[in-house]
Amino acid sequence: MGTFDPARTGVLETGALAVLGIPADDRSSYLRGAAAAPGEIREALFCPSTNLAAEDGFDLGVPGAWKDLGDLELGGILDAAAVESAVSGILGRGARLVCLGGDHSVTYPVLRGRADALGASAGRGIDVLHLDAHNDLYDEFEGDRLSHACPFARACEEGLVGQLVQVGIR
Repeated sequence: MGTFDPARTGVLETGALAVLGIPADDRSSYLRGAAAAPGEIREALFCPSTNLAAEDGFDLGVPGAWKDLGDLELGGILDAAAVESAVSGILGRGARLVCLGGDHSVTYPVLRGRADALGASAGRGIDVLHLDAHNDLYDEFEGDRLSHACPFARACEEGLVGQLVQVGIR
């Protein structure tokens, strides 16, 4: 998929399903590679050995079922303002959004973008089901408060998260 162009969000109708790639992994403390995830996920979605039919019969493979808006042009480096702006713009059009990430550091600006778009209607924050081996609640990690180990600490501080349920923490 190509580079995200904000002008393409103009084709989104209320309730439309949109996909946005956020290829960033510079905040990861161990290995890089999560920035390649958006492209790899798309490739797996369209693998000839699978289909896009959901259990309820809805077929995401039907042309027009969802709009792939491409990837933010980040070069693997998280630009939180760009992520927040893109997410806010998409959700502000009334679309539903699936983000294909990089490392966990993208979570915080995605949640900020959601709050920006929904304003007061966002209420107390979104309830989050977080499936991971790590809680991502560090205050800071290796001197970085925006590390991949910290997104839920920042989001909870700002009230972006109502209830955080974490499963798989070791």
